Amino acid sequence: AGAVTNATTYNAGGFVGYTADSPVILRSCVTSATVANLSNQSDTGGFVGYHSGGYIMDCYAIADVSAAKNYVGGFAGYVNAQITTSYGSSTVDATGTYRGAFAGYASSGNVTKSYYDSGRTTLLAVNNAAYDGVTPLASAEMLHAANFPAFDFDKTWVIDEGASTPYLQTFIVVKRGFDVWVEQSGYDEGTEPGDVVDGIPAGIRYVYNIPADATSLYALPGEDFFHVVMDAYGNPCVKFRSKRDPYEGVVVAETVYATDDLADWTNLIPMRYSVLDDTWKPSDGIYRDQMFFKWRIVLDRADE
Repeated sequence: AGAVTNATTYNAGGFVGYTADSPVILRSCVTSATVANLSNQSDTGGFVGYHSGGYIMDCYAIADVSAAKNYVGGFAGYVNAQITTSYGSSTVDATGTYRGAFAGYASSGNVTKSYYDSGRTTLLAVNNAAYDGVTPLASAEMLHAANFPAFDFDKTWVIDEGASTPYLQTFIVVKRGFDVWVEQSGYDEGTEPGDVVDGIPAGIRYVYNIPADATSLYALPGEDFFHVVMDAYGNPCVKFRSKRDPYEGVVVAETVYATDDLADWTNLIPMRYSVLDDTWKPSDGIYRDQMFFKWRIVLDRADE
């Protein structure tokens, strides 16, 4: 993104001036750019000035292109090599010969499965009116995936239907739910679930939405962090309640330990988790007058 101004020579492009031999350029783009060739020389394009060799695939240019000489295009100035599944959305201000909305000049068959925004320029796709391989789309049509049948929207491209032109999945930043919470909470970037913040592990604070000024788990608003309930048979069960989810079906306890003798943690009561009622309960089903619990919490949570 930005401005490219050439005042001395030819081959001016928003991404690359000149290609030769056999380079492969994949999944790259020029956006919000101006490409101006002030040198009175040829070959100016929003993406590439002179594409002489190699392969360009899954690329796009959104630019304002201007030049006073020959071979000027919204995506490419002069094309003598392969371009496919790419598009241009550019204005083209040029006075020389060989001007095109997509390419100023393109050898036959070199541009395939590509598109351009006809709402940004009145020029033909390529100077040659009979050129096949580049499809004009109105500006409104550029906002819908159905109008780009050659594009792979499963693995390469993405579009915000009705709101954006296609862009590359390469540039989508995928964040864990925990990372988003860290940003929203104002903690330092890079805080991990196991980090202790104000005396409380960040993962615990995230799962239970503990207030930033809290210094213990007892400061949880409303429902308790941990409490005991009775099942249908009157047996005590353990519940953990997450404040990060509208339901109580978030399993945050990795292991629950139980005993009926606080002084003896060697003979543990086997516990199992029941997804039906979101409780931990004795797996042997035996009723006990009293039980004591310890637990291990899952801190490495990738999402809510």
